[in-house]
Amino acid sequence: MGDNFKKVVGGITEKTKTVKDSTKLKIDVSSAKKEVQGLYIELGKSACEMFKNGKIEEDVIAGYSNKIDELNQLIEEKNEEFNQKTSELKDEFIHMGNSAKEYIRDTAADAKDFFEDKRENLGETFDSVGKKIKEQAGSVKETFVKEKDSVSEEVTEEEVTESEDNA
Repeated sequence: MGDNFKKVVGGITEKTKTVKDSTKLKIDVSSAKKEVQGLYIELGKSACEMFKNGKIEEDVIAGYSNKIDELNQLIEEKNEEFNQKTSELKDEFIHMGNSAKEYIRDTAADAKDFFEDKRENLGETFDSVGKKIKEQAGSVKETFVKEKDSVSEEVTEEEVTESEDNA
């Protein structure tokens, strides 16, 4: 039982690291999106400058476009990795939750069996003690009755002897 609990705790520790990694993926995605927004702003400013100067340089626009495409590809990959990790985590947490429930159920059943055995043993002990008390009470009663009868016989003999002496 203790081994199952250790496995559950170990699994939670491992999954916490995975959650941390997933959070880092989301932070990376957020940073890449901000970088893309910054590139669009720079591209817009560059395009305006080029337009004012009367010369649109395709290689400058292509550079921005390529960088934006790379970042969008990175964002897509990180999102896919994040979704995969969160899906795995969900499945694993459900499994760990079920394992924890099973462990608790087994432990509760073992505790119930243990205490039922103890209660049964106590019942047997009380029954045994009760029988001994009844036996001893019976023996004491017998002794008392014998003593009472013996004393009654002695008193009766003494009374007869006294009556005879008085007469």
